[in-house]
Amino acid sequence: MTAARLEPGSFFGRSRRVRRVSDVILSETHYPAALEVPPHVHESAYFALLLRGGYREDLGHGGMDFTPSSVVFHPPHEVRHGDIGGRGATLFHVEIPRSWMSRLADHARIPDEAFLYGGGPMVRLAQSLYRELSVDDAAATLIAEGQVLEMLGLLIRSPRQPERRVPRWLDEAVELVHEEFTTALTVREIAERVGASPVHLARTFRRLRGESIGELVRRLRVERARQRLEDSASALAAVALEAGFADQSHFTRTFRRATGFTPREYRRLHTRAS
Repeated sequence: MTAARLEPGSFFGRSRRVRRVSDVILSETHYPAALEVPPHVHESAYFALLLRGGYREDLGHGGMDFTPSSVVFHPPHEVRHGDIGGRGATLFHVEIPRSWMSRLADHARIPDEAFLYGGGPMVRLAQSLYRELSVDDAAATLIAEGQVLEMLGLLIRSPRQPERRVPRWLDEAVELVHEEFTTALTVREIAERVGASPVHLARTFRRLRGESIGELVRRLRVERARQRLEDSASALAAVALEAGFADQSHFTRTFRRATGFTPREYRRLHTRAS
């Protein structure tokens, strides 16, 4: 049987909550129970996090059985087929564009066979990235981009010892974020401006700073908004815009998650305390 060729964004299940982040396609895909997935190849490399259910995948070099909270990396053009379990399956897919993989291959060897992660940092990153699929505040895209780059960094991880000194470009990246956190930054843009590779920047930033670039941006935006709520009588929409949020609804949701209060409640409490 000839293997079907699936273009980016295409799966044999039903995909919903599809989102693009810097050409990376994120999607949640549902497969019906007992589905027999025919032989096929994907044009794009991708990670798949099994959220619910189970399935078995047969590859040219053997088979893999997947259980919830496992992640598999599939290189492009690998022929596979499989069987979805009796309870069906729900997967979170992270499809990497060809341009990203080409640049990555210039610096490291990329696995040419499927690779399974049963736990550890790869699974935690994929789960965190999946949660960002439901967040639509102004920093979500930046956070998601950084997490994808961290996943690629784990994929090509070198056994060498990590740098002991803080690279000069990391301080430059931190300063850049502090100066421009209200703008539409991307990890790739920051990396280009400080002279580092995006994957290395994303991995090193979290390892040495304890948070991702996107998380720092989100934190700085909330802090700017908090200060403006305390110090000014500006309309909430104006505060949101000044702090870098896309609109007032995004601002309200993000501020409430971070502080436990809506912006209006926070201003009222601060005014009462004053």
